[in-house]
Amino acid sequence: LVNFDENLYDEYKKFKTIVHQMQFDVVEYNKRINHIEQEKLNLNEEIQALQHEKKNLLIQLQLLQNRLTSDATSNLTKMEDTIQLNSSRQLPQVYRCAFERHLLSCPINGDKQDEEMEINHDFEQKAFEDNIHELNILSLDQKDLLDLIVRTMTKINSNLNGSKKLDLVPLITYTSILHPKNDERDRLLKTLFNLYKNPSYNQRQVVLHAFLCFAKQSGPLRVHAELLPQCWENISNKIDERRCLVAE
Repeated sequence: LVNFDENLYDEYKKFKTIVHQMQFDVVEYNKRINHIEQEKLNLNEEIQALQHEKKNLLIQLQLLQNRLTSDATSNLTKMEDTIQLNSSRQLPQVYRCAFERHLLSCPINGDKQDEEMEINHDFEQKAFEDNIHELNILSLDQKDLLDLIVRTMTKINSNLNGSKKLDLVPLITYTSILHPKNDERDRLLKTLFNLYKNPSYNQRQVVLHAFLCFAKQSGPLRVHAELLPQCWENISNKIDERRCLVAE
């Protein structure tokens, strides 16, 4: 009877050990399952972010393609107009004489006019060379596309006045979100702050919504590292409207 009890006790200890091991295995399996589920969730979020980025890039690419097509059509129209103008008949002698008399009656500063024509020619020549260079290095790489957008926006912004600049705000904002270079992102955010020297209330509201969009899409880390330093730079600005923008 004693031997039987000892054998039963040994078996009980073995079963107890097995049960403990199985319980431990269940806990470990649950940990692994939770870890895999978390990785799955993170991957899904990353997929959604990449899909969103892809969608934005496709939209920007389509806009650039539309602009290139529009520019090509405009240039073709100008060439046709020039051909038609050159092939038009000569003015009658009476109108030509009247035009010459009117022209002679208007004083013209020849030196100044020549100087302005020379400046315009130099500016046009530089723009021509820059555009040819951009087309020669044209690439479908995401980084090159974003760099092209930054360079183009800088040129366009310098030639726009008033409310027309507001049309650039969405493009500047999304490029600052997507661009991989820290320097270019800082440059774009600085462009938003400096879009207007004395921003009105409505202009400040548009820029403010751009910053809110940047914060929502980029997350708190980039807000702290990139957006807030721009605020600190402008908080002591001499212009009241610029300080109001920071406060808002």
